Amino acid sequence: MGSRVPEGSVRGPILFLVYINDLDSRISGKVLKKLYDIVDNLVHGQSLQKDIDILGDWAFLCQIKFNVDKCKVMHYCKSNIGFQYTCTLYEQAITEVTPEKDLGVVFSRNLKVSIIKHR
Repeated sequence: MGSRVPEGSVRGPILFLVYINDLDSRISGKVLKKLYDIVDNLVHGQSLQKDIDILGDWAFLCQIKFNVDKCKVMHYCKSNIGFQYTCTLYEQAITEVTPEKDLGVVFSRNLKVSIIKHR
């Protein structure tokens, strides 16, 4: 018998939240479905990379697979140094994007937001 919850089940979202409750307990960046932080120098970039590594270790221990192809990095503002991040768990670079669509909202590097209308 597997430990999976059927997709679309009523209990699925609650169980998922319980399962990932400790996700941000060891990282220094902020998590809001996304990992983010201010990166305006090399030390900050290395710190965010360390957080990515910690998330990878957490995912490995919890037997959760990240889809690295869906993991993206966007550098906001002119002071951002454009640090290159890697998902060390899968030894794969994280793709830089601009703009990026998330839940029907398009985010651009200059922080302008537009909403995609559904037909």
